[in-house]
Amino acid sequence: MSEGYEIREFRPGDESAILALFQQVFGRERSLAHWRWKFEQSPYPGPQIALAFDKRSGALAAHYAVVPVQLNWMGRPLLAAQSVDTMVHPDAQGRGLFEATARALYAALPERGIRLVYGLPNRSSYPGFMRKLAWKRVGFLSVYQQRLSIRQPLARVLGLRALAAGADLAYRSARRVRGAAACWLLRRRLGGRLRFRASDALPEAWDGLWDELRSHEVVSLWKDAEYLRWRYDRHPERRFAHACLERDGALVALAVVELGHRRELRICELQVQQHDVLLARLLLAEIAAHFGHAGAEVLSFRGLDAGFSEAVFQGFERETDFALVFAGRPLDAPELAECFARRDDWSLTLGDTDLV
Repeated sequence: MSEGYEIREFRPGDESAILALFQQVFGRERSLAHWRWKFEQSPYPGPQIALAFDKRSGALAAHYAVVPVQLNWMGRPLLAAQSVDTMVHPDAQGRGLFEATARALYAALPERGIRLVYGLPNRSSYPGFMRKLAWKRVGFLSVYQQRLSIRQPLARVLGLRALAAGADLAYRSARRVRGAAACWLLRRRLGGRLRFRASDALPEAWDGLWDELRSHEVVSLWKDAEYLRWRYDRHPERRFAHACLERDGALVALAVVELGHRRELRICELQVQQHDVLLARLLLAEIAAHFGHAGAEVLSFRGLDAGFSEAVFQGFERETDFALVFAGRPLDAPELAECFARRDDWSLTLGDTDLV
C-alpha cells in the first residue's frame, strides 16, 4: 500500500516539511530551535529520521524518528535510541507508512551502533508498535504527588477565592513547620554537614557522583555531565533547576526540577548516593520548602524502578500512569534481550521520556 511513496532518510532541508507535518498532526507548533536541539545538538549521532514522501505531490506524508541515547547497562555504556514524534498525515493513514518508515530506519540503526529502541507510546498507538514492530511491553510508570497548596482545589469546591486563600495560608504555614521539623530530624539521623542549594546549572561535581551511581543500576540512561547539560541546561525553551545536597563539600544528591503547568513542580531526575532513602527524603523536603516559597502548588515524580521510588515517596499519593506504556525492543543486543522486558531491571524517571 506504500508503493506510491518514496521512503528515505532525512536530508538537510527537510526541516520545514517536518515542522509543518508536526503542526498538522499534533495541532501545535514546534520551533526550528527546538527541533535542532532535539535532533542535531544531542551528544549522540543524529538526526535519525525516516520519511515518506508522496511521489505525485512531493508532500511529506509520514515521519518516524528516534533520538539516540546512551544506556547504562550495569555500569557500561550501550548506544540505544528513544522513539519520538511518530507522525502520519491524516490523508495518508492506513497505507502502511508507519511500519514502512520504522522498518527502514531500524534496518540502518545497527550499522551505526544503535542496538536497542524504546519509547512510551500512548494507549491508542501502543498496539501498532506491538503488532507491526515487534515491541515488548515493560510496564507503566508510577506517579507520586504531594500537595504543597490547597488554594486551587478549595476554590473549586467552595467557589470563594478569599476563603480559599485564607485556608491555604494556614495550610502552607503548617506545612512549613512540619517540613522544618522533618529536615531537622533527617539531618540528625544522617550526620555530617549537609548543605542544600539550588541553581540553574548542573553542579561541576556531578560526574564524580555519577561514576559512583552508574554501577548500582541494571539498565538506565547514561547520565554524564555532557548528556545532562544538553538535556536540561541547553533546552531552548524550557528552564530547569538543579537542587542538590552536599555533605562536607561533596555532592551526594541531585534532583532536576521544572515548575510547569498549573504550578506543578515536576521532578525530572532524582539521583542519590548509594540509593540512600533518607538522603532522598531530605532533598525532597528541602525542595518542597524552597520551591513552595516560589509558588509551587504540587510536587510530583514519575518513574519506574525496583522499589527505590516507592521507599522514598512514602506519604505521597501514588497511582499508576496507564496512559503511556514503556516498551521497546532490542535491535542488535542479544545480551539485553532477556533483561529488557523485566520491569525491575529498569530505572527510569520523567526526564528519560519525551514528556519534558
